[in-house]
Amino acid sequence: MDFLKSTATLPKVTLPDLGQLTSGTVKDFRALIQNDPALLKNATAMFIQAGSDPLSVTQNLAGFLVNLDKITRTAPAYDASAAKNSLGGSMGILTNLLEPYLKTAAGQEFFRDARVDKVLQSLLKEWTVYLKSPESASVLTDDDGGWFSRAALSDEEREAFFRDYQGEQEALHYGFQSWDQFFTREFRAGARPVAAPDDDNIITAACESVQVVFQPDVQLSDTFNIKDHKYSLSTMFGDQELAGKFGGGRLYQGALNPTNYHRWHAPVSGTISTMQVIAGTFFNSGMNAAFDASPVTAEIENEVGAALHEATRCVIVIDNAKLGPVACVFAGMRERGSCEPTVRAGDEVSKGDQIGMFHFGGSTHCLVFNRNINVSVLSEGAVQSGQPVAVNSQLFTVS
Repeated sequence: MDFLKSTATLPKVTLPDLGQLTSGTVKDFRALIQNDPALLKNATAMFIQAGSDPLSVTQNLAGFLVNLDKITRTAPAYDASAAKNSLGGSMGILTNLLEPYLKTAAGQEFFRDARVDKVLQSLLKEWTVYLKSPESASVLTDDDGGWFSRAALSDEEREAFFRDYQGEQEALHYGFQSWDQFFTREFRAGARPVAAPDDDNIITAACESVQVVFQPDVQLSDTFNIKDHKYSLSTMFGDQELAGKFGGGRLYQGALNPTNYHRWHAPVSGTISTMQVIAGTFFNSGMNAAFDASPVTAEIENEVGAALHEATRCVIVIDNAKLGPVACVFAGMRERGSCEPTVRAGDEVSKGDQIGMFHFGGSTHCLVFNRNINVSVLSEGAVQSGQPVAVNSQLFTVS
C-alpha cells in the first residue's frame, strides 16, 4: 500500500511519559508500538489518515493509549447518541474508540497485526475482571447516563424489563451486583416458556435474536465470502470431520441486539456430543463502519457472517434421537469478554435448558442441521420484521 512505501510524510514520533497507567497490558502495548518500526509507522499513518494534523500525532497516540487504559476500569454508561450513531453503540466504548482508525487503510493493517490482536485480547480479559466487580454497577442507576434512566427506558420498557427479567426495583443498582450480572441477566420463571418441550419435530430458538440468514444448502468447504453470504463449515467448526456431518444441510443465523438477553438455550433435547471453544480475532474482515443494528442490513450480514468464521466462538453439538446431530455455534463480536459454555460433552439436556452465555458485546449464533433433516421456517408475519424471535419459542418445524 502507498502509505507503507515511504515514510517521507510521516513525522518522527516518540511517546512521552504517560503517567500512572494502571493497565499492564496498555503499558506493554506502549512499549511494543514505540519499539517496533512497522507498528509505529502504521500507528502514525492511521492517525494522519483519520484526519489528525501530523504535528499532533504524538499527542493523539499518547491520548489513545491513555483512553485504552481508562476503558479497563470503566463500565459503559447509557449514551443515546452513541446508541444511534456509532459502530459499537452505547455499550461499545472500545469499538467506538477504535472506529475512526478502523476506517483507514493504515488502521486496518495495524489492527490485523497478530501482536496487536493479542494485546486487544488481553485488554478484554482485564476489562472483564472490572466488569465483574461491584464498582462496575455504578452505571446501573436512574441518573443521567444510567441504564435505568428515562432516556434509556421509557415507562413501558421499564415495566416490561422488571416483568420479564430478574431484578429488584427497590434494591441498590436494581439488585445487580456488577455490570456483567446486568448484561447476563436472566428471565423470570415463565417469561420465555419452551414451545412443545416433548415434541422433537418442533425446534426452538437458541437465542433471543433477529433472523439474518437461512441457508438451505450449506457447503462443507465453501470459500468464505461475506459478500455472497457463503459459509465454510470446516472453518466455522475448526474440525473437518465434524463439518462432514453437516455438508449440504441447512443453516439458520441470527444476530443478538447488544441490549437484549445473552444466554444460550438448547434448541432440541439430547446428549452433548461436542463442546469446544475456538479462539478467534478481535478485528475480523466483516467489521464495517456502516453497521446499523436496526433494521437488519447487508452490513450486519457481513459482520455476523465473518464472526462465525473468525471471531471467538463456541461449538456445541446436541445428538437428538430423531434428528441426529444439531450444531449450535455461538460467536462473540467486538467487545466480548468471553463465550462461556455451561455444559460439557456427555451432558444430557432438555429443550430449553441453558447451555451457555455471552459476557459482553454484540454477538451472533447459528444452528446447523444435517442434510437429512428438512425444516420449515416460521410463516411470514409470525415475527415482526427486524424484531427478535423470543428464545425458547418455536423456530422450525421438521417436515
